[in-house]
Amino acid sequence: MNHKSVIVHGPQGCGKTQMAQVIAGYLNMPNVVDDWNPADGMHSTNTLYLTNFHPGMLPQHAEVLRYSDVIDAIHQRDLAMPKGASEILLEAAGAIDDRAELRDQEHGERSMARAVAAFNAVHGTSLTELQGWNFMLVLKIARSTAGRVHADDYTDAAGYAALAGECAQRALPAHV
Repeated sequence: MNHKSVIVHGPQGCGKTQMAQVIAGYLNMPNVVDDWNPADGMHSTNTLYLTNFHPGMLPQHAEVLRYSDVIDAIHQRDLAMPKGASEILLEAAGAIDDRAELRDQEHGERSMARAVAAFNAVHGTSLTELQGWNFMLVLKIARSTAGRVHADDYTDAAGYAALAGECAQRALPAHV
């Protein structure tokens, strides 16, 4: 362990908190302080400090990294180290949970039903919610065949397949 701490800065809402554990693992930092204020000081070693503060306001002696640079480095590492199917599925499940927390309605409605209803109203079509999820799945599969490999194409495809399966199961008659 390196016994020093690192500050990662980026604008509010860029994903620092959501990616905190991934960044901490990448930087080998067992401790994380989120929403850190420079006025609080740096009192721990082996700690990842996440902040919205501009680099000019951060301690001169500290190692300061830009969030986008760290994420780019993690993506480059991920391209070099293929993920297993279980890891892809776990990432997809995490993405579904994160997006659900941000976008789903309190009673559990996912956003696809609303998106399909709006599309149908504008285009005079009659797509179903399941067809909407399947469209997104096909889109991700099509993207995965164009250009460089992007691991998120497969993570998103797995997530859309799971959401389509969830939707299809809701349409089944209740078992007696």
